[in-house]
Amino acid sequence: MKIDFHVHYNGGGEYLEEHLEQLQGRGFVKLVIFGDNDACLEAAEHHPDLLVPFVWFDWEKDTPAAMDGYAKRGFRGVKFILPRKPYDDAGYFAIYERLQANGMIALFHTAVISGFQGEYQRKIRASSLDMRPGLLDRIARSFPDLVIVGAHLGYPWYAEACSMMRWHKNVHFDTSTCQLTCARPRYVSDGPQEYVKPYIRDLYFSGDLHPEKLLFGSDMVLDRENAVSTIDYAVRQHDVALRDLAAPKELCDDLYGGNARRLLDGTSRP
Repeated sequence: MKIDFHVHYNGGGEYLEEHLEQLQGRGFVKLVIFGDNDACLEAAEHHPDLLVPFVWFDWEKDTPAAMDGYAKRGFRGVKFILPRKPYDDAGYFAIYERLQANGMIALFHTAVISGFQGEYQRKIRASSLDMRPGLLDRIARSFPDLVIVGAHLGYPWYAEACSMMRWHKNVHFDTSTCQLTCARPRYVSDGPQEYVKPYIRDLYFSGDLHPEKLLFGSDMVLDRENAVSTIDYAVRQHDVALRDLAAPKELCDDLYGGNARRLLDGTSRP
């Protein structure tokens, strides 16, 4: 059983049915999707057992009251990125309060990178300090019943992300954009081509990584032709990391799907 907690979908239906069939054949039982809100909801209505729609939050237009409407329409969570102020600004707390009240999951982009290119990527870099994983601290303390997921394991602030998982029962992180592994540099002649990042290894063996809080994510774009190859690559990279860490089967199963299933089922809510 696999669950991908980080999937973009913008409504291009040309590949949707084919991709979903292929992914189910690879053991994926659920995909958390966000992007074009109407398209995600429509796709989820056609595939209610497989697709879990999240709202792509609009900082200019969306209001706290809108969260109630999104919940009634069937959205299970909200994806936050590029805030106008730091995530933990008190001006945003009314939004988080409505998410908590509606039992919705808050998924925060917490990295200096993304799969986007050009001007959008430049915006992400420019506002990266407003999206650091440490900013989840105040939110988690203020809303202890709000399930919080940070995206991309907080890259490059891995230790900061791990600290959030350690101190807050309601904080988790996804591993999207293959955060657990790296490739051997060209100037190094010996060693494996791909392996677990040394920093991740140290956090894992020190007990700081908290694998029971990690969620598999691919960051694939579901309506692109190469979507399935993207997720295949992500699975291979995670397999490499788990092998290098000699992770037990139970931990592997939890990272690939068990942890996410419990979050989506509500059985891991604090």
